[in-house]
Amino acid sequence: EPVRQQRGVVAGAGADFQHPVSVAHVECFAAAGRSLGVRELHDPPPTELPFEDPRHGRPLDWRDFRAWRLHNIDARDLPRGADRVRILAEDRTTDAQGWLSVSGPVVRDVVPLRQALDVQQPVLIDWTMSFLFPCRDSYPQVAGGVASSPRLMVTPPPGDWGMAVDPDWGGVFAGATMQSRRIEVPTRLRDAPGHTWGHLYAVNYGIQRDAYTTTRHRDLISGTRGDPPYPFEEH
Repeated sequence: EPVRQQRGVVAGAGADFQHPVSVAHVECFAAAGRSLGVRELHDPPPTELPFEDPRHGRPLDWRDFRAWRLHNIDARDLPRGADRVRILAEDRTTDAQGWLSVSGPVVRDVVPLRQALDVQQPVLIDWTMSFLFPCRDSYPQVAGGVASSPRLMVTPPPGDWGMAVDPDWGGVFAGATMQSRRIEVPTRLRDAPGHTWGHLYAVNYGIQRDAYTTTRHRDLISGTRGDPPYPFEEH
């Protein structure tokens, strides 16, 4: 269901492979410099855990903390009148080689996913995620041996990989990932902060999108003669 449009503060955080971001404080200040409140931001607990060996426990590297994670504060949780934000990040890990990085906070609008998908079309939805969008038909067209370039990609939880863009699996849209830079649009499941539902990527191309001319001709080939030679150069 659509949710009401919200505004909030969001900050990103990254850490080393095994250790999480310990704690990140967000302090809000009024214009006069008076502190209005402090909010602690923690990584939400994951909804799925790996198998725990009864003798050895879980492997230490079962969770990868190298990727950036988003910490959100809803607009309703911000102190009234706050117009300044300061982030204080503290690394409480014991690993001497560990590191912690925090981005600056930004204000963003939260809109339903369906509304975001309607803004930029066509949208390439990986087949494993297509069951969540049974009524959407704004897919990139594939016709005449040519696949049009998607503007958005919806991919499963592992990332921007999928059968549709993998040449080893006969991916029709393999060229889209080879010729583009994908920027993840922050998303979250409402009331389920620790659940990774999938990913939404905005696809940017370094060249003009679908700027080519095509011509078509038809060849009639008898089924008894077999397939003709492969017309393209093998790579």
